[in-house]
Amino acid sequence: MSRTLARLRRTLQDPILVRVGRGLVPTARALELRAAVGAFVDQGRTLLAPTAPRSPRTCVRIWRFRPATWCSRKDGVLHDRLFVDHADDGDLLAGHLGLELR
Repeated sequence: MSRTLARLRRTLQDPILVRVGRGLVPTARALELRAAVGAFVDQGRTLLAPTAPRSPRTCVRIWRFRPATWCSRKDGVLHDRLFVDHADDGDLLAGHLGLELR
């Protein structure tokens, strides 16, 4: 908090809060800015608030998986293959894959 207050003080060239006794009191400049800052914060909350309640039943997300190993059971025998093409982790980093299992 003190780091943020220091940045605000430098930016606004005003102490913003001053110590009086054991408490802090806003400066005249801080009181002037109170309404404008409050409106700005309210606009941000409105902008970032969801428009409707979200339900897992209505959310759509396509997940793409790339397994490192592949197993299958055929004729009672477990077949296990290892995919060695892991040189391209760019798909995962770029968001083309949701999860890579290794």
